[in-house]
Amino acid sequence: MIEKDIQAVPVEDLREKVAALEEQMLQLPQTAMLMRHHFADGLYAKELHIPAETVIVGKVHKAEHLNFLMEGEIIVFNGAGMLRLKAPSILKSEAGVKRMGITVTNTVWVTVHTVEDKEGCDLVELENKLTVCTMDDYDGYLAQATRELLGQGGES
Repeated sequence: MIEKDIQAVPVEDLREKVAALEEQMLQLPQTAMLMRHHFADGLYAKELHIPAETVIVGKVHKAEHLNFLMEGEIIVFNGAGMLRLKAPSILKSEAGVKRMGITVTNTVWVTVHTVEDKEGCDLVELENKLTVCTMDDYDGYLAQATRELLGQGGES
């Protein structure tokens, strides 16, 4: 059973295992997915249509945010354990979590973030403001943010 196997992995090993899985997945042909972007006053929603039986690894988000499972069923590993979600579902994600998922059926997943300005928004720049690719990148982001809060500046 998938849930039992994944939950048996010690938490300290998860970071390396997810990174290794992502590295191997990037060597494979990538699945095309429909993506839509929605903006409202101070909000940005990224809508992703994921085919059934697709393994997906997300980026690390810098701030907590909400996820809406609008359609389908997915098994989500969120760094602390596994969740099997069926639409409709709402999931709060903490900052600094690298999630992976396996879709059971065709799935529509929406991630919602607060943003400062929606006008003239460059999606690549927005993604860089909201996420980093790896947990090591997140550690560097936190270290830099801490230095800035303490007035020490420094390079990233």
